[in-house]
Amino acid sequence: MAASRNLAVSLVLIFIVLVTASQAFGMFSCCVRYTPKKLSLKAIENFYTQDSRGVCNIDAVIFTVRRPCKSKNKAPIQVCADPTQIWVQRIMAHFENPTKLRKLKNQHKKCKRQRKTYG
Repeated sequence: MAASRNLAVSLVLIFIVLVTASQAFGMFSCCVRYTPKKLSLKAIENFYTQDSRGVCNIDAVIFTVRRPCKSKNKAPIQVCADPTQIWVQRIMAHFENPTKLRKLKNQHKKCKRQRKTYG
């Protein structure tokens, strides 16, 4: 009984040390502020949420944003947004609707075709 209790306490302490160390070395990427600008729905590829009850300090919606077709750097950007803002909630709702999401993905494909044709 005492051995299993010691093991449980040890595991909890190891977990706390790992989480603390990972924060110190930047293993978790947390939003610390929100974008002041509204994003265009056409530029957003997807999103995920950040919860303040975890490692990070604020609740946030992280949008993965495509760069313009003409941009030389094709890597997407991650932008933090306030989940209480109406425009953020509308974009999230748009992505949760499969029909609207399909139309948006077709627009993204057009950009890819343009890159092949002109790039």
